[in-house]
Amino acid sequence: MQKKVWCLLIFANEHILMSETIDIHASQDRILKAIHRVPAESSLSSADDTLFLMSHSFPGNKDGSNDIFYDLEHLLVEKGYHTLRFDYYGCGGSDGQEQDFSLGGACEDFKHVIYWAEGKGYKNFAFIGEGLGATLSIMNVDLNVKMMILLWPVLDTNDYSENRFDLHQSLTGEAVQKGYFECDGHKVGMTLLKELRKNTLHYALKEVFMPVLIIQGVRDEIVPLEHLQIAKENMRSKRIEIFSFHDGGHAMDQLNHRSMIFHQISEFAAQNI
Repeated sequence: MQKKVWCLLIFANEHILMSETIDIHASQDRILKAIHRVPAESSLSSADDTLFLMSHSFPGNKDGSNDIFYDLEHLLVEKGYHTLRFDYYGCGGSDGQEQDFSLGGACEDFKHVIYWAEGKGYKNFAFIGEGLGATLSIMNVDLNVKMMILLWPVLDTNDYSENRFDLHQSLTGEAVQKGYFECDGHKVGMTLLKELRKNTLHYALKEVFMPVLIIQGVRDEIVPLEHLQIAKENMRSKRIEIFSFHDGGHAMDQLNHRSMIFHQISEFAAQNI
């Protein structure tokens, strides 16, 4: 069962996009909110059976950091691509509470989103992941993934847990008893913390054979530039493009950064889809 709401979006350049708001049932009590967008006119090209799937970070939601997925959605659909962005369980409009988010549960969510897309006729995928959402994209890579775009990817999850969450202040006895701790207004489950501390991406990265675009800020203190060495040492892709911004911090929301990011993504998609 899927709840659908269709609407038309009309832009100044007169492009018309079809927008579908859907519920994806990962289980009876696990409903994921998603937005599916396609061009109003089919191009009858390989882009029509390929879905750009956007995976947000945590904490986060389907709009992405500073609305980067919302903006990317418009850019890609205007160029004739199909997109889907969704909230993981415990995030955004999906079921669950924020402290319920875990890597294991998010991987299950990811699989159900893929099942939904395959049921719609999509045969190929292009993954776009940001932060911890890039981690999840890597963990769910398959042969039908034609390309990956990784924005400030978390490749060392233990280091990320130390940098992103103030564990010395947040991780109290009370937090352990409750099963979650609070950081910057967000609730982080102890299950996720344990996963971040134990998880390694080395084996998953060795399954990455498709073209990869990585975008990273040199001044990112949450996901340091050094993380990229893990990708270089383990990915098997013959084409890995890395763009680093010398003055870029985490999530790079400055206009000049975003303009260049969108340009690089547009060029990379045109070359690989």
